[in-house]
Amino acid sequence: MATFLSQSYLTSQTNSQDVSAFYLSQIYQLQASSSSNRSDLPLPPAPPKPASVPTVAHLLWFPSLVLSLTTAVFATLVQEWVRRYLLLTQPRFSPYRRARIRACMAQEGSLSQLQRTIHALHTFLHLSVFLFFMGLIAVTANGGTLIVVAVNVYIFIPLVLYLRYSLTPYFEPHSLHSTPFSGFLLSLMAIPRIGFSLLRAMMCRVRFRDVFRDYNTPVDRGWLSLDSAILEVEKIAETRSPTLDVGAVSWLLNSLGQDKELEQFLAGLPDFYRSKRVEDPAQILRVLNTDRIPKAIVAFMDRSLSSELVTGVAEQKRIRVSLKAMLADPYLLERTFHHALCSLDSAIFKSVDFVLLADQCTNDDIPDVCFLAKCIVAVAIGLLDSDSSFSDDRWSGIIQRGLNWSEAELSERGQQRDSIKLRNLIQIARELHSAHPDYDDPSFRTIFHNTMSAVRQLKVENASPELRREFCVLWNQLVISMQDLRREPALRSNAMRILSLTRMLYIPLHEGTESRCFAFLTSADDLDPTPQKTSSYPICAHSTHRIAPRGPPEDSITVNYGTWGASSTKI
Repeated sequence: MATFLSQSYLTSQTNSQDVSAFYLSQIYQLQASSSSNRSDLPLPPAPPKPASVPTVAHLLWFPSLVLSLTTAVFATLVQEWVRRYLLLTQPRFSPYRRARIRACMAQEGSLSQLQRTIHALHTFLHLSVFLFFMGLIAVTANGGTLIVVAVNVYIFIPLVLYLRYSLTPYFEPHSLHSTPFSGFLLSLMAIPRIGFSLLRAMMCRVRFRDVFRDYNTPVDRGWLSLDSAILEVEKIAETRSPTLDVGAVSWLLNSLGQDKELEQFLAGLPDFYRSKRVEDPAQILRVLNTDRIPKAIVAFMDRSLSSELVTGVAEQKRIRVSLKAMLADPYLLERTFHHALCSLDSAIFKSVDFVLLADQCTNDDIPDVCFLAKCIVAVAIGLLDSDSSFSDDRWSGIIQRGLNWSEAELSERGQQRDSIKLRNLIQIARELHSAHPDYDDPSFRTIFHNTMSAVRQLKVENASPELRREFCVLWNQLVISMQDLRREPALRSNAMRILSLTRMLYIPLHEGTESRCFAFLTSADDLDPTPQKTSSYPICAHSTHRIAPRGPPEDSITVNYGTWGASSTKI
């Protein structure tokens, strides 16, 4: 600004060097003419004139420079005042004393005066820029057409944006966008209404006092001040609490970047559900509990269990926090079980606390939670691959209840790992066959496949003869169910899936017998298209295996589930 003003002002003044050079040139010409006695000398040219700069530009730029310098000086003062305020209220005092100091300053009017000063500085700075723009237009007014158009367009665009934000409080009363001139412009917009009121008073013979008494500003200008804005925001937040609560929780979840922050978030979930300030917390978090929060819990537990940087105490604390968060909402518990079963790469199935929670939910009143909990227990038992898993006595209780064994049976076969896993496969296969979902649901197919893939990891030759015979009984029941056209398509589809995923156990068990399956004898690959044919699965007719009759009442199993088991069925 100072550069523009100095150059234009100096060029508009007469230059003494140019004047001296002009008169020296005139003297030289006069001397030359007198020596030659010539009378036909040309008229002397006019003295040099300064460059023409519009006076309007100087009238606009000088106030702009003054306002800019004034704003800079007072800005340093405001910075010093803010620093003094922070020193007076810094944390070396107790909270009670700091509160009283702040209240004292507020009552003395220092804070309100500081706010007014800052608002005035903003106004001065914006006004200085406007004056500079107007002066720039005045300077280029005598230039070429292209220059005039370019300068006016460049200035017009930001001015329109500024005017738009200045009038935003009129169209959006509770918007954050405003400028120092918003209040002034809002007052100008009230002039037509005042004129109409005066005209109505003159036409209807109404007293002018009543006109101004009934007059109300169409826009609440109090929103432009900080104190009034805080009160207005609180009122709006109370009226829109359900919608705002969902947005607040979603924003908070997006802002969590560290596991420590996620741990604090999960630790606060139970209190959120118990809060009386929130109406229907379960409904508010319904959308987030469908995918985002369950995925965050599963990933958080997996990182805590698999990371070598997390100590045992911190790991147990994180697991407990996650489990408490899951128990805060049955729907969150169901969806967390669901997402845990969608991937077998997670270390969550090795957590005895998580599997114990699932074991406690196997008799839950919600059918979907019950079904998913049984799948989790079965997957956890199927993934046990070392004796270190039995270092915790709770695993023995989980296995005993999951396999429906007595303590004597568990103690007798506790060291037979493949017998335990084969019994586990038989139990969960009966549950999966009886489940009655929408068999076109991709998520159910994923859980079905993952569960069976986890429980079939065993060597069937090492299992006890009794369990191998029980497996053949299950195989025959599934083959009969798959071939029975009177059964529901979902149950027949479940039976075929189980047979397809367990044929890798059936093939070595019946190698060299009359019950071997020629259709897929050479391949036990899940992607082999041959097992999709119902004729590919034979009945086990080995002489040492007990064959289950065709649907007698004593061998039937009745299961009743909700979404994934909507009707009772029998095997």
